[in-house]
Amino acid sequence: MTGDLTPLPFAPRDWVAYIGNHARIARVRSVDRFDGEVLLDLVLYARDGTKIGRESAPEGGPRSFEPCCAADEWERISEPSFPICLRWILQTDGSYAAQYDAGPVLPPANYRPRSRKLPSTPVNHDEELQRALQAIADGHNDARRVAAEALQRLEARRRR
Repeated sequence: MTGDLTPLPFAPRDWVAYIGNHARIARVRSVDRFDGEVLLDLVLYARDGTKIGRESAPEGGPRSFEPCCAADEWERISEPSFPICLRWILQTDGSYAAQYDAGPVLPPANYRPRSRKLPSTPVNHDEELQRALQAIADGHNDARRVAAEALQRLEARRRR
């Protein structure tokens, strides 16, 4: 992942809600950043504030969170004040409906994951390794013995 791609609408540790369900984001996964598909690993909470963890069958997977939930239907909210009770909520058509309201909806997070740098493996141009590789390439009968001897000589050289 690089920092110059489109930011994600959710960030780890954000609170989200969807039709009376409340969760905290454990991890944000971007499947295809160009198409905008985002998956969330969610830690689900009951309305009284107790941690539910996972509701679907684990089948060998994690038990403490719900993995790979589609982010399309979830909305960012402020941290809920538990317990969450039924409240009369004003609807867009002017009517009221009883809903479990956890708090106001927040705008997208504009989250950019940190770039993961792959560990660079230094190329060792040591003569000993080069000689061993050349012997193996030339068809030496016991490649394991040649490699083991070369590694022993290198280790002895490092200890000095």
